[in-house]
Amino acid sequence: MKLKKLGLSVATVALLMPVATLPAQAKSVTIAKSLRGTWISKPVYTYQMKHTKKNMAIPKMKMVIKSKTAKWQFQGYLPKGYNHKAHTLTVSELSGDMYVLKGTGPFGKYNYLAKVGKTVHYAYQHGGEIVLHKQ
Repeated sequence: MKLKKLGLSVATVALLMPVATLPAQAKSVTIAKSLRGTWISKPVYTYQMKHTKKNMAIPKMKMVIKSKTAKWQFQGYLPKGYNHKAHTLTVSELSGDMYVLKGTGPFGKYNYLAKVGKTVHYAYQHGGEIVLHKQ
């Protein structure tokens, strides 16, 4: 009788052993609470005098950051080539203090978010950066 119970328990352990040795699934990356909320950037102008309709390089941007997504949209007057459509970026990984985002960004497919002091820096493909301030 004891031999049957011992054999049964050994068989059970042998069946469960592969399940126990599998690595645990990693948690999905979430954006820190200090970055969440509504952030707005100021428009960027060319080197000349600030004139809304003549030399605006990058218009005002609004970004709403949630736990797993960052939704961005250009606001106000837009130069040619820009639109008011809202786009959503999702967090793919955390690299140091920067969040790597995937989705449709304003200037390419490589997008990054990082908190620097009281501002959020949104970096994009080819080395560009937009500084966002809390609304």
